[in-house]
Amino acid sequence: MTSNMGLTYTSCPIHCITSSNPITLVDFDSQIAHLEKNIIALKRRRNANLPIFRLPPEILCKIFIFCTTELDGLNPDNSDVVQATGDGSRPFLPQLLRLTHICQDLREVLLQCPPYWGKLVPCSKDCMKELLFRSSSAPIKVDLSPPGPYRPREHMENFSSIMKQIGRIHTLILPLHFSLMERMEAHLCQDAPTLEYLELSVRYTGIRLPFGRLFGGDTPSLRHINFRGIFMDWTAPIFRGLTSLTINGVEVPNYSSNIEGDFSQMLSALENMPSLQTLSLTSALPPEHPNTSTTRQISFPALTTLRVYDEVGQCAHFLDRLVLPNASSIAIHAFEAQQSHSDAVGYFFSALHARLRDPPISVPILALEFGVDSSLVAAYTSITEDGETPSGGEELPQPLGVAITLIMDPEVEPYEWVSDLLEMLPLSNVRATAIRGASSLTLEDGHQYFDGLVDVRVCEVVGEIGPAFATLISTCFPHLERLCFRGIDFDYRDVDDEMETPFREALASSLGERFLNGFDLLEEMEIESCEGLTEEIIDRYEAYSRHVEWDWCGFVEMTDDHSDTEDDNSDA
Repeated sequence: MTSNMGLTYTSCPIHCITSSNPITLVDFDSQIAHLEKNIIALKRRRNANLPIFRLPPEILCKIFIFCTTELDGLNPDNSDVVQATGDGSRPFLPQLLRLTHICQDLREVLLQCPPYWGKLVPCSKDCMKELLFRSSSAPIKVDLSPPGPYRPREHMENFSSIMKQIGRIHTLILPLHFSLMERMEAHLCQDAPTLEYLELSVRYTGIRLPFGRLFGGDTPSLRHINFRGIFMDWTAPIFRGLTSLTINGVEVPNYSSNIEGDFSQMLSALENMPSLQTLSLTSALPPEHPNTSTTRQISFPALTTLRVYDEVGQCAHFLDRLVLPNASSIAIHAFEAQQSHSDAVGYFFSALHARLRDPPISVPILALEFGVDSSLVAAYTSITEDGETPSGGEELPQPLGVAITLIMDPEVEPYEWVSDLLEMLPLSNVRATAIRGASSLTLEDGHQYFDGLVDVRVCEVVGEIGPAFATLISTCFPHLERLCFRGIDFDYRDVDDEMETPFREALASSLGERFLNGFDLLEEMEIESCEGLTEEIIDRYEAYSRHVEWDWCGFVEMTDDHSDTEDDNSDA
């Protein structure tokens, strides 16, 4: 018998079995197991010589992870400390841990890469111990936000195990609980020399931390802080050298009255952050006391984003103390409180005017957004690929020039402050505008908003809209090319109008008046996810626009009364 493997007759694995003359089934099973073990060893030796295994372990890890569909394409090697802490990290480690017990090759490769085990999420005590062991001395990123029901015992076990490795914690996202604070406080006072990103949060009831001793009072690597519901102490040594600071106390009653440090001390703390790029303060400005008022100003040469949510007088006083670079994005949400001074709004716009004019805005504003019902005005320094205003929402997109939301007394008309704001902004380059939520829009408001926007090419209307807009479109936006409606009820009727003209017909009449006023035909009308449309009204729109694009989701059957009304309008 010869061997195709080039081995001698006596060393052939098959010959070894056939020549040993097994007698019992146990002998057969034993020799088969021995043969399988030899085959596996030969395969591993062969695989070790494959070109792919000559790659560095870090590259092999990426290939393994990318080709493993069970991990949903997740990659733990994400250096973005903010994005790397989302819920997407939850399923990664447990599944990766299971795979290393199934695939020996993957296990050997991954164990050579401790950073793959340095992203820690809530898990069992034994699992956490194994992950900490595998991460070796690599920096670790910790997110202990519970993905499910809160379990105090497991939370404390995870926290205690991780804080023993505080010397290599890079990112720490930690929900705090009042019932565990006494046990957690000692751990939070340890030195954290490598901590770069810190996020602490508590829901509904505020917690006061030992700020004077927090992380030993010395965090040389700390650059990002995000506190939610944590009572602030602006005198704490931890507030220095930051590039990002976010404080949110909106869910905690009487949060501002529990802030340690006055306005002057807050300014001193911010002065210790010369490289600050993002500053977001929600109900976090300390009350201004008469005996601590100051006229000094502080400069933020690197600031790109400023967000403030507070009482209008507090916002005004804070803005008046700042010197901002002209490329800063400013978002202010101010509201009138019972204790607001009568001249607080005037003071607010005076301070805002100083911030926008000294130094003057040099980046052109290309788009404006109006939220009439929500008292929002936002100015953007970019537009979308379709030439539209960037989509708003809870988080205003970048790049943003300025966004002002002013919740005023109901007796104060919006246009009384919107016109003041628009006078501060350079509007000559505005090419797009969006009106989101304008059921209360009046003709007087509309003229204050739109009359200065003479070069707008794209107008987008989203959500509820009043009949006044249909009238305004006949004279506003002389160079308008695209008119877009999204989520509009075209069957809307003004209850104060005796004729009860639906919005769709008022708009058609206004487009006709616009054409008679000498304006060019629209290049395009876009109608998406709207209600109350008819084929007849689309035909009328097509007379005033070179192209009308719509969907059928909101079409209605016309009644005889509607048909008569349309015939009357056509005759007119």
